[in-house]
Amino acid sequence: GMFGNVYLAIHNTKKTMYALKSVHRSKIEAHKIHDSLVLERNILLQIDHSMIMKLVKTFKDRDRVYFLGEYVKGLDMFDAIRKIGLCTNE
Repeated sequence: GMFGNVYLAIHNTKKTMYALKSVHRSKIEAHKIHDSLVLERNILLQIDHSMIMKLVKTFKDRDRVYFLGEYVKGLDMFDAIRKIGLCTNE
């Protein structure tokens, strides 16, 4: 994404796969997106729909804020939208 990176994370013992979004605190401050991240977190925690990735938890350390979410295998959203014809490369 524009402000963060998403990684595939695997639980050490359970071997469950997760999507881990990491946003560096310097980007949060530079782009003034703190309120947007809080809103994103609050919305994702309230949503329970089979077509929307579930947020498992959020946490932070000194350098970054993290969103741990359900791993959904397949195309990323932009590629999926292009594949069904809602968006073109133009």
